[in-house]
Amino acid sequence: MRTVLQGTPTRYRRLRAGDLPADRDLRQSYWRYVDFASYDLSPYDLTDTDILDCKGAGSILPDGDRTDWLISRRTDWTGAVIPADVSSYNHDFVNEVTKQRIPSLTGTSLSIAQGAVAQFARDGYWISWRNLYHEAMTRLGITAREAYTATRDVFAGRPRMLARLMEQMTSRITSLSPGDGITTATPVKVKLADGTEPTRFDLFLTNATDRYLVARAIEQAYLTNRGVEVVAHVGQLEPWPDVQVVARTRAIGETWFAGSWPA
Repeated sequence: MRTVLQGTPTRYRRLRAGDLPADRDLRQSYWRYVDFASYDLSPYDLTDTDILDCKGAGSILPDGDRTDWLISRRTDWTGAVIPADVSSYNHDFVNEVTKQRIPSLTGTSLSIAQGAVAQFARDGYWISWRNLYHEAMTRLGITAREAYTATRDVFAGRPRMLARLMEQMTSRITSLSPGDGITTATPVKVKLADGTEPTRFDLFLTNATDRYLVARAIEQAYLTNRGVEVVAHVGQLEPWPDVQVVARTRAIGETWFAGSWPA
């Protein structure tokens, strides 16, 4: 059951047991300015949930792919128990995993980890794995292979992060971000039953913070204005929006969007 919990920047809402559903299904929930520090969330399903501007230090997250597509922004995860199968596409988790590993690292591995944390702090959510590679190679004068070998220690025991590390090592290393040039006004290729059309969604994206509501608004607009049933998924709203919209007849399974926006 989708759960919406929200406090304010000056008064966080403290998470209590009564806020959570008995079926432990928190998929596509929206939490903002919520204090769930030291809370055990391991029994719950947090798939595709938004956790924004929250306090989650010392909390325990679920494993078993139950954090897939979760988006965390500006949330404090200090000392949190982060599952081994956590996504490599979530900056907050990658940053916290790196911080937690730093005390056990030495040499090049330590230097790369410290540089990554500094770059997260400086550049926020615009950076990607390729940017971190580029920074390490430039600063330390090492090759992509050497950076990969040293960084494996940082993500030991985390298969998705290690796979991403390998994937980026074999690709073109650049300082550019994947989202460079994308704004709320950038047209999205909507896949309808009879073809593909570019469509702008800035009306729905501007100042939005809840991905679930944006997706439902897009679906309703197509149905109301054109009589067309579509399904929409918003992978993220910031730092740049990722929106996918397809005709319902072309969507296969609940995670039809997974090919373009990995878990």
